[in-house]
Amino acid sequence: LAGDRDAAVRFEVTLALGGSDAPQATEVLRRLAVSDGEDAWFVSALLTGCRDRSGQLLAAVVQAWAVVPATAPASDAADERIPQRIRLVRELATVAGARGDLSELSGVMNTLAQHQGDAAWWQSAALSGLATGLARHRGGLGRTSLAGLLANPPAELADRARPLQQLLANAQSIAVDGQRSLSDRLAAIELLGYRPYAQSAEAYGRLLSAGQPITIQLATLDAMRATGDDAAAGVVLDRWAELGPRARASGLELLLRKTTTTRLAMEGMAEGKISPSVLDIDQRVRLLRHGEPAIRELAARLFGGAISANRREVARQYESALSMEASVAEGAKVFERACAKCHRVDGQGHVVGPDISDVRNRSRDALLYDILDPNLKIEPRFTDYTVVTDDGRVFNGLMDSETSEAVVLLQAEGKRQVIPRTQIEQLRASGKSLMPEGVEKEITVEQMAHLLEFLKARVPTAK
Repeated sequence: LAGDRDAAVRFEVTLALGGSDAPQATEVLRRLAVSDGEDAWFVSALLTGCRDRSGQLLAAVVQAWAVVPATAPASDAADERIPQRIRLVRELATVAGARGDLSELSGVMNTLAQHQGDAAWWQSAALSGLATGLARHRGGLGRTSLAGLLANPPAELADRARPLQQLLANAQSIAVDGQRSLSDRLAAIELLGYRPYAQSAEAYGRLLSAGQPITIQLATLDAMRATGDDAAAGVVLDRWAELGPRARASGLELLLRKTTTTRLAMEGMAEGKISPSVLDIDQRVRLLRHGEPAIRELAARLFGGAISANRREVARQYESALSMEASVAEGAKVFERACAKCHRVDGQGHVVGPDISDVRNRSRDALLYDILDPNLKIEPRFTDYTVVTDDGRVFNGLMDSETSEAVVLLQAEGKRQVIPRTQIEQLRASGKSLMPEGVEKEITVEQMAHLLEFLKARVPTAK
């Protein structure tokens, strides 16, 4: 049945064999991984049954897929097969790394070593997966990392580690080579994040230049953020003028991730390198209330002072918005700019805070007070949490879930941040809503009138 013409049948076979430990099941899953591993659903199905055979499945797909030319045209980025291939290779290597079984790790490393000189995308994906998995390992290898394992491998892996060290070193030359395929370059850039920052600092500057594709810039910012090195902030500030809107949003996230880099960003704003207008209301409020006095002072100077504590007085200043003539279309623009990253109305926006499609049932004055005084009443599930990690990173969001192993925060635009408990230095609930006070610094009285009109408008029912 693994060769059935109907993909639904093959999918059922994949799921069924995931629960079998029989060698024959492994062989059939190897065949299915090669024949259907480019399909997102099959990737998920294969991962349900790879707990102790991930290395064997990885060897199978590499043998079948490693012949893809490393110089394939950049248009392969639009080919849906490549992202799924990368995902499967990475996830299989992640499972092997997390298990930390020396025999399986030796097999994965041997697979990588045997195919040097072939397509770099899968090599980079496998190394990235190993790095992710090893960071999660809590078994016989102890707490480790890819760099640590390669630098000081167990005796059983010593011979296998040397070729991988060279592959990791080659990532930089692949990343900056504009003649390589986009998939090769993106995979190689991800690997840079597992190297010491100083070894790739020059490459990061080149990869953020204006001539690079936006996907390359975004991948570079992700890799820089993964290193955790404060020096990355300097490169972002130096290249800021060359970054487009999407890259700037990612770069700003990097700058505000830690107290030390936040201070550098604020100083850059004071010096005119970055306009303070790039910060949204959430970011401004957090900086105005930052635990670092120097940052609070800079924020007050840049953004016009602290948020008024008298929310009722602020609401009274906005009461004229209740009677102004307003436009639904203009209100939709205000919602998209100031609200949509955390709220959804009729399918528009993101579900982080509550879905507010039913606010049409509330009076305009009640809505006005809800917006301007969000902490008047807070459901516990919408309380803002702050997590500070042992390397100084700061995360804010709603508590999406937590286990004995990790905490998951739900952030703006529906992003989920997984933070291992072993990395948490401080976890605290703010007692305040994730929606910040101080929206009056972002929305004028006239814009508030438009926003209320949009929130109260009824969308015509399609006939």
